[in-house]
Amino acid sequence: MKQHILHIGLIGLIGLISISCHKEREEYITQPTEIKLTILTDKITAGTAQYEVVPKDDRAYFYTTVIRAEEYIPGTMDLDYMMLVMDQVYIDYLTWRHFYLNHGETYVAPFTSHALRYGVQTVHVDTLTPNTDYLAFAFCVNPINYQPMGKFYCEYFRTNSVSDINLSFQLELEDEAVYIMPSDDETYYLAYLIEKEYFESDYGGSAANMFNRQMEEWKEYDMLDWYMKEFLHKNAYRYLYYFFDPGVYYMLLAPYDGAISANITIREIDVDADGVATLVEPFDPVTSETPAP
Repeated sequence: MKQHILHIGLIGLIGLISISCHKEREEYITQPTEIKLTILTDKITAGTAQYEVVPKDDRAYFYTTVIRAEEYIPGTMDLDYMMLVMDQVYIDYLTWRHFYLNHGETYVAPFTSHALRYGVQTVHVDTLTPNTDYLAFAFCVNPINYQPMGKFYCEYFRTNSVSDINLSFQLELEDEAVYIMPSDDETYYLAYLIEKEYFESDYGGSAANMFNRQMEEWKEYDMLDWYMKEFLHKNAYRYLYYFFDPGVYYMLLAPYDGAISANITIREIDVDADGVATLVEPFDPVTSETPAP
C-alpha cells in the first residue's frame, strides 16, 4: 500500500496547485453524497486529460486526483486506501503551509480550500505519460476532521500516443527579438533559447532530453503552470533576446500536443561581441536532434 501513497504525493500536487484559490464554504455537510465522475474522452491527449466531477449535493467537500492505474488495486480495502490518501494529502498541505508561513506570509489557505473541492468541477491534469493507463478518482471528505466518507468513485482512461506533428517554422531577427512564424496557427509549440555550451554539456545535445528534463524540474518545484504559460505558444511570437551575451545559441521549437513531439526544430543564432545576432541557415534536416557536421 505504501507505493500508492508515494505516487499520490507527487501527482496529487497538480490538483493542489490548481485549486489553492478556493473560498471556504459557509454551508457544508458532514455526510457523504453520491458522486458522478466522467472522463472527457475528447479532451485526452498524449500528456493531458480532463474529467468532470458532479456531486449530488454541492455542499459536500470531496478530494480528487489522478494516479497511474497500476498504483490502485481494486478490492475491499477502499476505506483504508482513502484514509492513507488523506494522510498523505494532509502531510503535503502541512509542508506547503510551513513553507509559506516560514517565509513571512501572514495568511495561508485552510486545508479545506487548499486541498478539497466542492460543487461541479472540471479537472485538468497535465504532464501525464503518453500511451499510459491512469485512474481518476474522487471521494467525499468530512471538512471537520478531514476523514474520507462514503464510496470510492473512479474511472480509468488511457493517454494517447505521441503524434508526429509536422510543424515547420520560419524565423527572422528583428528589433532584438526572434520572430517565430509557425506553418500552422492552430498548433501549440514550445520555444526555448539556450546557449550551445549548456545544451551540449547538460543535455547531451538532445532537444527532447532538454524539454523533458526541464518539464520535470518545473513540476518538481511547482512551477510547471507558470513556465508553460511563458514558453508555450500558438501563432506567431516575438522572442526577445536583448539580454544576450556574445556566443552561440540554439532556438529549440517543439510542437506540443500534451507531450513533446519527436519533430523538434533547432536553429542556431550567433551573437558577436557588439551584440549583433545572426541567424544561421537551418540544420539539414531542420528537425534533427543535433546539427549536421
